[in-house]
Amino acid sequence: MLPAERLVDYFGPESFDVVVSTEVVEHVLDWRLVINNMKVVLRRGGFIYLTTRSRAFHTMHTHMITGVMNLVIWLGYSGISR
Repeated sequence: MLPAERLVDYFGPESFDVVVSTEVVEHVLDWRLVINNMKVVLRRGGFIYLTTRSRAFHTMHTHMITGVMNLVIWLGYSGISR
């Protein structure tokens, strides 16, 4: 396991065609750093697939991911009712 905050240190810039992050951003202390690191390790024209259960992430923070043309965000809600 590699902490998401260290992606660039370990892999270097433009190392991947695809970056997949599943249920991660809502658990890290500095999600801005993690998102930026995903962008840095992504090759030009690559894809970021990001899933989160945080409803607030999509409405409040997706502007931080600007510059990534191929971005897929899946907001998976449990659908469990009380």
